[in-house]
Amino acid sequence: MVSAVTVVSGSAVAAAAGGAAARPPLVPVCPRPALRHAWAVSVSRAGLVRWRSPLPVPGNAVGSAIAPVLAGPAAVLAQDEMVFGVRLADGRRLWAWQGGDLVYGMWRSGGLVVVLTGQVSDHARLTALVIATGRVRWSLRLPGQGLYGGQAVTADGGLAMTREDGTLQVVNLADDIVRWARRTGTSPVPAVAGRLVLVGVNGTAAAFDTRTGVRLWVIRGLPGQSLLQVAGRLVLVTSTAQGPGLPTAVTAIDPAAGRVAWRFDPGSPVTVLGVGPAEVAAATYGAGGRSER
Repeated sequence: MVSAVTVVSGSAVAAAAGGAAARPPLVPVCPRPALRHAWAVSVSRAGLVRWRSPLPVPGNAVGSAIAPVLAGPAAVLAQDEMVFGVRLADGRRLWAWQGGDLVYGMWRSGGLVVVLTGQVSDHARLTALVIATGRVRWSLRLPGQGLYGGQAVTADGGLAMTREDGTLQVVNLADDIVRWARRTGTSPVPAVAGRLVLVGVNGTAAAFDTRTGVRLWVIRGLPGQSLLQVAGRLVLVTSTAQGPGLPTAVTAIDPAAGRVAWRFDPGSPVTVLGVGPAEVAAATYGAGGRSER
């Protein structure tokens, strides 16, 4: 039984197990660039390597680390501007797709995997690939100069994102329909709580219906550079700004009621916020450095 599949990057031109020559690239490019290689690795629950499959990628660009998407007998893995379908039983490559830009994210929707490429450019795009074959089902160009920060999947199959111009929008993962888009200002990562999408901008937190985009509530008096993190039935708000005199409190919001549930001020900027089943751990950085629970 496969318990983990990951991508391990490398810079060798030939590097299969035992020094065997690497396979030729799946997507021919002319003129042929230098090749880097990555490997899909399956590890058992006992920590044993079950198989190791080379994933050749063209060029020397280095993209983000993207978590594999598991779908029945297959896994979908991304490396730089390439996406691969791999059979979980033995690591055999089923297909390869090259989007032309670095991959920044992947999300599953039924038999599709939706790939975000070129996030920080004027040609950012979402592309839906059929997991079984790698064929393109739909493609959606995102307007403007790309996306700001991260993205979040809603409970009803949408992808919430903030465009560089400060527009929050939700796109259906099953097709290329944009449900709604509205100007909110730039927020690092939208938070999703139930049927709500939340953003923190300019000292406020606002919640929008994931299906319609209607604003349901707004809370003021928060840090100007807010980071929102879902913790059970609460949304925790901290500040991304660091330095003397800047906000240090953690604010918990009840998203269902649209009100502040509690505030806790450790007295120093929170650098890491960990959420457990029944507690919150806040690591702070100050003169002495400490953590609070």
